[in-house]
Amino acid sequence: YKSGETIDVVVHLSASHMGYFEFSLCPLESSSDLETEECFEKYLLRQPSGETKFPVIKSGQQKLKVPLVLPEGLTCEHCTFRWHYRTGNSWGDCGDGTGDLGCGDQEIFRSCSDIKIE
Repeated sequence: YKSGETIDVVVHLSASHMGYFEFSLCPLESSSDLETEECFEKYLLRQPSGETKFPVIKSGQQKLKVPLVLPEGLTCEHCTFRWHYRTGNSWGDCGDGTGDLGCGDQEIFRSCSDIKIE
């Protein structure tokens, strides 16, 4: 990949649980480095619109294409690319005395891959 370019990420969902996706990077200096949540939060990727959250609004199986902008000036021999899916189909406490689907703790799915950015 190239620094600053827009890439298309395709997610194949076998079942939709509503909610949203977020994508982030964690550049590592060496193969012995470990990813941290702080690192992923620092490199949260944006869509061309500037949004960081990609809502999952349809139910059922689907293939979703998400355009993401890689940070300008960021290069790495070894970056960990993370997909984070916070679901929104469980009932929970909204924090204001009410409850609704998507409020409170929700199930989370994640997957990572190793990439290089030049």
